[in-house]
Amino acid sequence: MSTGPASAAEEPRAMPEMEKEYVIGPSDILEVQVWREENLTRTDRLVLPDGTFTLPLIDNVPAGGKTILELKAHIEKALAKFVDAPKVYITVKQPSSHSFNILGNVKEPGRYPMLAPTTVLQGISMAKGFNEWASRNKTVIIRGYGDKQKIMPFEYDDVVDGDKPEQNFIMHPGDTIVVP
Repeated sequence: MSTGPASAAEEPRAMPEMEKEYVIGPSDILEVQVWREENLTRTDRLVLPDGTFTLPLIDNVPAGGKTILELKAHIEKALAKFVDAPKVYITVKQPSSHSFNILGNVKEPGRYPMLAPTTVLQGISMAKGFNEWASRNKTVIIRGYGDKQKIMPFEYDDVVDGDKPEQNFIMHPGDTIVVP
């Protein structure tokens, strides 16, 4: 890695393209407004672990894995049986499903929100960095669950020296950083 000033030819690498639209997930809190139907409007709908929430007249609404526009279309179609030309507006009041966990030898382990694309280094920074006992070059990121789990190495010194920049990837919701 070069230690001098960056030349014009050394452009910063662009971040990978992220999802263009927010995808709803468990723990998100939604506001669902139905125009001119105050009795159907709900301000704090919690998306349950199974990806559903409830609304009057249509009961369980599958929301997990859908974009806001997909959910809007689904609700409008379901309400059309009861309301003439329903107009639905959805707001994600609290995007709780987009978070990651960090545990082990960091100063503030816990669950952190990902309100913007977040790299592994940014995640470690959000936890106030490593504590004095951390094996920072043995850090791993766990993605997925059960037999679909993937463990990815993160060698801190190599990443900050520029030798392995690919290890400083954008995390996915639900990723867990483990610092032994």
